[in-house]
Amino acid sequence: SIHENENLKRLPESFGNIQGLEKLYLYECFLETLPKLFGNLKTLKELDLRGNNLTDLPESFGSLESLTSLDLDDNLFTEFPRALLGLKNLEYLRIGNSYQSTERRCNLKEIPDDIDKMESLVDIDVMKTDITDLPISLRNIKTLETVNAKNSNIDKIRKKELEKKLGIEIFL
Repeated sequence: SIHENENLKRLPESFGNIQGLEKLYLYECFLETLPKLFGNLKTLKELDLRGNNLTDLPESFGSLESLTSLDLDDNLFTEFPRALLGLKNLEYLRIGNSYQSTERRCNLKEIPDDIDKMESLVDIDVMKTDITDLPISLRNIKTLETVNAKNSNIDKIRKKELEKKLGIEIFL
C-alpha cells in the first residue's frame, strides 16, 4: 500500500512484471499515467487508484483477468476509459468522485453503450459526475444490482424510468 506520495507521479515500466500480486493500493499518489504493461498483473484481484491524476488507462488494463474490485474515484477522467470494457470479471467499479471529495475531479458525462461487455458487474458507482442518463445495455448485465449515481445529473423522473427499464436499483 502506497498513499499520499506526491513524488511518485509514475510507476516504472517494469512494474507490470511483478508476479503473484493480488491487492494493490496506490491512492492519492499523484499518478498521471500507468505503465503500458500494467495489464500483465494477471493475479491482481483488488486495485485502489483513487485520488490520482489519471486521465486514461493503458490498453493492457483490460487484460487484468482476475480483477474483481476497482476504485478509480477522484481521478481526472472526462471519458469512460475504453480499456475497462475488457474487464470481464470485474464486480465492483467506482469511477466518480468520492463522498469525501470537496471538488469534482472526475467529469464523466456518460457510460458507454457497450458497458455490457463487463458482464460480471454487481455494482457501479458514478457518484458526483456529470452523467445525465444510463445506457439501456446495463440490463444485459445479469449480475448488476445497483448503480450509485448520487449527486449526478440524472433527475428523479428519469431515475424511475431507468429503474423500471433496467430492473435495478439506482441511488441518487
